[in-house]
Amino acid sequence: MRVVKAVGRTEPGEERRSVHRGQSTHGRGGVLPQRLREARFTVEFCRAVYAHLDPAEVCATAAALLQEHFEYGLAIFSFAPESDLDCLAFVPTRRPSGKTELQCLVLDRLHAAQVQGGASRNASGVLGAEVSFGLPGVPGELRLFQVAETFHPLSRSFLGGVAECLSAALIKARDHNRLRELALRDAMTGLFNRRAFRELLSIEAGRRGAGPLSVLMIDIDNFKAINDRFGHPAGDEVIMAVGRAIGAECRGGDLAARYGGEEFAVLLPGAEAANAAGVAERIRNRIAGLDFSFVYPDFTVTGSLGVACRRDPNGSVDELLREADDALYVAKRSGKNRVSVHEAALHDFSTLNH
Repeated sequence: MRVVKAVGRTEPGEERRSVHRGQSTHGRGGVLPQRLREARFTVEFCRAVYAHLDPAEVCATAAALLQEHFEYGLAIFSFAPESDLDCLAFVPTRRPSGKTELQCLVLDRLHAAQVQGGASRNASGVLGAEVSFGLPGVPGELRLFQVAETFHPLSRSFLGGVAECLSAALIKARDHNRLRELALRDAMTGLFNRRAFRELLSIEAGRRGAGPLSVLMIDIDNFKAINDRFGHPAGDEVIMAVGRAIGAECRGGDLAARYGGEEFAVLLPGAEAANAAGVAERIRNRIAGLDFSFVYPDFTVTGSLGVACRRDPNGSVDELLREADDALYVAKRSGKNRVSVHEAALHDFSTLNH
């Protein structure tokens, strides 16, 4: 469980949209105003949550609005594993200034179940009631614990309207994220594609105070011969296996991409040339050790790698990629299955032979 951010604020003394203690509980005079408030809230709620394309922002907006409508002590958004959504908890916190902020926590599903279980055991008496919103389309559930008392029961149409709108907003945001992810990923390897790599490289290169930035260009040796001899299905297996091998050698902040055809690229933020060359050598060894005996006995694959490092913060991204590509060309021309570091990155480090 980790803290993410504080979201949503309500001012002290701000008018609550829920029904307060002391209002009449009998007749149309008490119920009708509540229904009108519920209808206005539902319209505002739907408009607000549907404006977001990030599921976490949808949940944060929903939690903030519901906190204004009826105060609660804890809100938990729990989702089934197939939903691809994070389970979130929102906890209202009163600041010294008098403002109420919602602290957002990302929960794994075990913690979400444990927190809900503990809150349910303490959701009666002076701590208030519990309100649940089923989200079948997601699938998931929103549960509000320790809800402040209102003397009018919440209508089924109100709970159903809020749940339906929240479900629709979450599904839209989730589907948008999935489509965006597909647009940035190579379908065969699951790595980033060329377009995403270029965009991420530009972002990383533009960061203020960024340290050294290294790029690896990787090419599968003799790939055309592999396709010609064993067929394109075997070639696809090789590309997927090499993609997995490259990904396995990347650190948490590194970015691996299929750059096109049998060519791959890796972005290594903060890596000096010597460190980048070490990563490249590990990738080369891992590729050379891949087992393709299921394609043909003694069938092996190798890769050539070029390394470039940008030490000047004002250096261009295009120049860095060109240097990595030039280094790759040197590795190919020098016999393949090796790592070459561009001379501008490391003057006394030219080629690592296996």
